[in-house]
Formats: sequence, C-alpha cells, structure tokens
Amino acid sequence: MKAVSGNRAGFAGLVILLVLIVGLVGVYFGNQWFNQRYYIKLFDGDKIRLIDIPPFAERVTSAEHELVGICDINIGTSKDQSNNFLKSMCNSYGYLCTVGENDIKIEIRRQYYIEGKYEGNFLKLRWTPVLPEKLKARAEALNKKSE
Repeated sequence: MKAVSGNRAGFAGLVILLVLIVGLVGVYFGNQWFNQRYYIKLFDGDKIRLIDIPPFAERVTSAEHELVGICDINIGTSKDQSNNFLKSMCNSYGYLCTVGENDIKIEIRRQYYIEGKYEGNFLKLRWTPVLPEKLKARAEALNKKSE
C-alpha cells in the first residue's frame, strides 16, 4: 500500500510544480503584454518612466521603437479627448503638458521632451531617450534594421 500512495504523492507534487511553472511564465508574459499595450516607456538614464496610452487608443509601432524615441498611436477618439486624458495624466505624474491645435508637448524634466503631432487619427510621438550603456547597442541595431 505504501508504494501506491507514495507514487500518487509524487505525481501530485509533479503536477503542482508544473502548474506553478506555467502560471509564473503566464504572469511574466502577461505583464509584458499589459505594459506594452497600456504604457509607453521613457528611458531616462537608469530610470524608466512610464506614460499612459489614452483609452481606446492602439499602438501602431512596436514597443521596441521606444528605444529610439518613436511611438505612433491610433487614438480611436477625438483629439480633444486624447488631449484631456494626456493633460490629466501629466498632472498626476507631475509632468508639464502644453497642447496646440495639432500638436502636444510633454516635458518630463528639463531638456527631456516628448513632442507629438496629430496626423489624421494618428498621434506620432517623438523624443530623444537617454539610454544606459547596455541598451545603446540594441537601439543602434534597431536603427540600422529600420533604415
């Protein structure tokens, strides 16, 4: 009898371990997907700052392009709604936001700006990221790949 019950305990332990590993992998990749869908990463030296993507907006460019300071968004709503969202987001994070008729400028800190231009239903955000040494090579490779 002991051999049978010990065998079941080993199998149950193996199943629990497998479920735990699959769960951790799912949480890791789910978090990556969530961050790419709802946030824009701004590399500022060793810090990574995040700004929110407006509701109903979809990212057009891949998240890799954040390394070179490019993010295009299909806003999905009106410019006014997107501008109001971005202004309130900037107020909550402590950034300065100025809005024009077809453009937006977000000042993260002195000499670090995000400039956005509306082209139809797209918002094209451009900035110059301050990359740490380990990410500069990836950014250069991405620049060469996109040219």
